Amino acid sequence: MSEPALEAIVSLRHPEPHQLLGAHPDGDGTRVRAFRPEAEGITLLADDGRSWPMKALGRGLFEVRVPGTLGPYHFQVRYPGGPTFVLGDPYRFWPTLGEQDTYYLNTGRHDRPWEKLGAHPMLHGGTAGTAFAVWAPAAAGVSVVGDFNGWDGRLNPMRRMGTSGVWELFVPEVGEGQRYKFEIRPRGGGPPFLKADPFAFRTEGPPGTASVVHPLDRYRWHDQAWIAARAEAPMFTTPMAIYEVHLGSWRRVPEDGDRPLTYREIGVQLAAYVKEMGFTHVELLPVAEFPFGGSWGYQVGNYYAPTARYGHPDDLRDLIDHLHQEGIGVLVDWVPGHFPRDVWGLSRFDGTALYEHADPRQGEQPDWGTYVFNFGRNEVRNFLVANAHFWVEQYHVDGLRVTGPVAEGGLGFTLKWNMGWMHDTLKYFATDPLFRAGHHNKLTFGLLYAYSEHFILPLSHDEVVHMKHSLYGRMPGGPEQKFQNLRSLLAWMWAHPGRKLLFMGGELAQPGEWNHDRSLDWHLLAEPGHAGVHALVRAANRLYTAEQALHARDDFPDGFRWLQADSASVNVYAFLRSAPEARSVACIANLADRAWSGYRIGVPLPGEWSRILDTDDVTFAGRGRTAPERPVTEAVAWDGFAQSLLLDLPPLTVQWLAAPESVL
Repeated sequence: MSEPALEAIVSLRHPEPHQLLGAHPDGDGTRVRAFRPEAEGITLLADDGRSWPMKALGRGLFEVRVPGTLGPYHFQVRYPGGPTFVLGDPYRFWPTLGEQDTYYLNTGRHDRPWEKLGAHPMLHGGTAGTAFAVWAPAAAGVSVVGDFNGWDGRLNPMRRMGTSGVWELFVPEVGEGQRYKFEIRPRGGGPPFLKADPFAFRTEGPPGTASVVHPLDRYRWHDQAWIAARAEAPMFTTPMAIYEVHLGSWRRVPEDGDRPLTYREIGVQLAAYVKEMGFTHVELLPVAEFPFGGSWGYQVGNYYAPTARYGHPDDLRDLIDHLHQEGIGVLVDWVPGHFPRDVWGLSRFDGTALYEHADPRQGEQPDWGTYVFNFGRNEVRNFLVANAHFWVEQYHVDGLRVTGPVAEGGLGFTLKWNMGWMHDTLKYFATDPLFRAGHHNKLTFGLLYAYSEHFILPLSHDEVVHMKHSLYGRMPGGPEQKFQNLRSLLAWMWAHPGRKLLFMGGELAQPGEWNHDRSLDWHLLAEPGHAGVHALVRAANRLYTAEQALHARDDFPDGFRWLQADSASVNVYAFLRSAPEARSVACIANLADRAWSGYRIGVPLPGEWSRILDTDDVTFAGRGRTAPERPVTEAVAWDGFAQSLLLDLPPLTVQWLAAPESVL
């Protein structure tokens, strides 16, 4: 062994320690070397029963030459004071990655990089252990450390796979549940530092930051019927009402220290609630592990591991599986734009700007204090695109929230949050009715672009935090007027073209802003006003899914017709939703704080119309003032139609009227 090679091994900077350590042919025998600093002695134990003491070469190196060939073996390592360990030798194994793997990883075209990088329990050469691999091209050396080696970076240095920048090591007898990290030695010198595995499937959870060895493909799914039905469902004509959920604060357990529910507890309770409320999907705020609870998951620390705050990775699979079995789709917020600066995470991973841009003008997000991914690097793009595939494949999620069409540089996702509609609508409903006439176009302008993309109408978590007030809190007036306005807002939204998204708590008319550290105010349902909003959302969901006119033509202008769009002076709006071979539904809104008796609205079809939803209904804690229940058209031309309805419109109300038959 040359002095430079010896020095490289001892300093943990040898790119291929397998060249010197492990078993190597030596004439008619086999030479075996081990590097075990601070060991008093090592005995080579062949699995066939033979044994040989190894010679100490100094500086932690041991060596022995044995006759003939050598099969599987172990080391018996003795330390001063008596501790003795029997260990497998990581340096007797071939690599677990091939040249094809590293080629596709470097070119950014590996379909499943998570199957090669990270930690993978396996049988390798008939021996059980874990294969570790990490991309750190600028590192001078990398070791895997963990519970299995006392977190000592000297014991398991890894080998570099050519010029790929990938470091690899199979460590025998390491299995599921053991914590680990990678110890990086920077090329320019300086002390080594520890990094969590970017491809870890499991973490120990905050405040700990270690990765945990975890196998894939063990969970047995029971959602085959859902997956098959999803493949057959028409994407743009199926109703979609989404309940947005933060797992840690939806419900908590006050009798157990006010802890959050576990994944498995949430799965049962959330499925029952969402089904009873009539939502078709849930959207989970980010579930990938994140260090700072106050980020709500939007500063991801571990992209391939679900947060351990609520349980085991398979517990999250069980949650999604249970929702699917109850006929509920699952969407997940995905955050590929930026990541936190935590020293144990992706930031300056190998001592250089690896995952982020080196130029702070491109690589830093000053508002968030985070780093921005370097999308120009093949391996980074592969890391992120594969991550999207990973959540769909491994966790059966039905959709991820991010980005735009491929033609615009996006990832080709299907639906888009209609932020313009949200801002205009909330601005209008937050305005005192006395001044709404001057803002009438806030509710009409959105129809000019409603069909330019496939939209979701979002009343999301972002709208009930940071001193924006809750939905209830945004509404003008005293308590009764706030409830009237909120019921009108929700009924208007559910009738408007576009899929629906409501953040948890909105259906309770929660007075205060959302707090991620406490449960929703479920006790409010004992009060009539809050229970009325809750009942309205349930009724609106059921009608929305039952009436094809309210969802089947969301993306097509032939499914919408204004009946009255310009009645600004009285704050009245009326429009018609239609679909082929289905009865049409008219939405009529009086958003003034006074009633209009005998108000005439032209409609395209004569006959008896039926009121199917009324925000003033006593069921929703209204006053029950709307009349008549089944209005009949009169032969009075109005609004460009040959017939019209004469209605009483109570203040701050929305009503839906079903037509006698198909209209458009």
